[in-house]
Amino acid sequence: MENVLGGVYIMLHRGRRQLAILLMAFTFLVGSMPAIHAYAASEEDDKKQESVKEIDENNRDSDNKLLKTQIITIKGSNFVADTLNGVEALYRTGGNDGSNATYSCAAYIKRYYKENFGVSVNNLFGGRTPNASKGNFRSVKKPQVGDVVACSSTSGSNHWAVVKKINNNNTVTLIEQNWKWSQGGQTLCKINRSISVASAKFYRLNQ
Repeated sequence: MENVLGGVYIMLHRGRRQLAILLMAFTFLVGSMPAIHAYAASEEDDKKQESVKEIDENNRDSDNKLLKTQIITIKGSNFVADTLNGVEALYRTGGNDGSNATYSCAAYIKRYYKENFGVSVNNLFGGRTPNASKGNFRSVKKPQVGDVVACSSTSGSNHWAVVKKINNNNTVTLIEQNWKWSQGGQTLCKINRSISVASAKFYRLNQ
């Protein structure tokens, strides 16, 4: 009888050891699961970040499309219709401002280069290359943002602008002044106007 009880005791003792080992193994596995889950979540987050990055790149690609042309009603003087690199395109109500020192198309060129480059620009006449107080302008075939644009107005006279955006369809979007007209008792202007590269001349400042 003692031998039987001794055998049972040994079996129970061994069983407890095996159970303890199993419990330790189980605890270890359970403890490892959050880390595995965290790693899986990290991979998931990386995929989401890649997705967001891809969306952002797609949005940037969509930015390469034409900027929306808008017709705006001018209200009063010093009306800000558009801006590029901190230089505002100013308008006022009324007729053509072809020779005005603030509102003419040439006035924007002068203000843009003065504020961005510290350069005074002159010789802004039809068929001429602009002059700079520092450096010089040269004619270029492939325009860049900030280049001076010489094109024609609706009346066929010379008109000056600055390249605001390069488009994918061989056009450029302009920022300009004095592109306005009267309609229904109001003075209107157009912003984000695009023209073909072939229809204009472009000049780039070399300092």
